[in-house]
Amino acid sequence: MKPRRRIASTTPSRPPASSPSERDKEEIDTPNSSGPERIPPQWAWHYRTLLGLRERLLRVHAKHIAQTITPAEMLGSDVTESSQEHEDRDALWTLLGNETDQLFEVDCALQRIRDGTYGLCEKTGHVIPAERLHAVPWTRYSLEAAQAIELRTSKSKKPPR
Repeated sequence: MKPRRRIASTTPSRPPASSPSERDKEEIDTPNSSGPERIPPQWAWHYRTLLGLRERLLRVHAKHIAQTITPAEMLGSDVTESSQEHEDRDALWTLLGNETDQLFEVDCALQRIRDGTYGLCEKTGHVIPAERLHAVPWTRYSLEAAQAIELRTSKSKKPPR
């Protein structure tokens, strides 16, 4: 079992400043870091949440990978059973692709926290509301920007008349 992350605040409890200095940041030990990373206190919950989500996704992803590499001798010999197993395997490949996309988004969000750009919409540059970041901590966009992107994407997928 991995050792638990150490989270130690370097400042007394107080509301987070909008642009904290180095001494106002929390130190968080992570499995991929060479030591404590400095995380602004207003993003500490998000950082921990994203790390937990990343760990869960990695566990599920590893389980699904193991299921896709079942040896041929363990597959059913019946045609119907074999067909179902192929459908199940195709569904697993789809899941693996989705999980890979989710891991990418979570890793990008963790990097934005480290870079100091977390919480800013990548399309507009405006601050993403705290409620949205709590609901979707890996988001890159404000709700309005995400809806505009989705609308544009859905229009481009429609066949011409």
